[in-house]
Amino acid sequence: MRKFLFCSALTLLIANAQTHERIAGHALSMQGLGPIRIGMSVADFRRLGLAMEAGYPPSNDPDSRFCNQAALARFPGISVMFENGTLTRIDIDSGNVKSVDGVGIGTTEKDAKKIYGERLVIEPNFYDAASHDLKVFSADGRYGMLFETDGKEVTGFRSGLNKSVQYVEGCE
Repeated sequence: MRKFLFCSALTLLIANAQTHERIAGHALSMQGLGPIRIGMSVADFRRLGLAMEAGYPPSNDPDSRFCNQAALARFPGISVMFENGTLTRIDIDSGNVKSVDGVGIGTTEKDAKKIYGERLVIEPNFYDAASHDLKVFSADGRYGMLFETDGKEVTGFRSGLNKSVQYVEGCE
């Protein structure tokens, strides 16, 4: 029995380490971050072996029929949003994760404009008109990526389903 428990624990540790490597080595796309995919179910997310820290709402129940957003426990600066049990958004608030096009925290607005060109929609930030929201959408409009800036540099960004990406306050 001890051998079985040891082997099971070792298997989980190896799987978790492999998931960590797969996430750490990937860029954020409109459809996901490594094995974390927009549209995946809570059950599929849990199979990745990822843990969520306490989030909003306080219940931290991603099976909720409502919206829930929480940080990933072992990945500072990365959080996920579930709506009605489906992953709809991934947020990057700190760290060195970049978009698949190379835009990340610290990238200048000027460089983001060069990278995305006319696809980039620039709007004033909801809370601060001197800051901007730089938005880019998939060709079919289903997915999006939003870069928040302080008017000069990217301070955070998120991707996922178009509607979810545009929520100003997480689940709201």
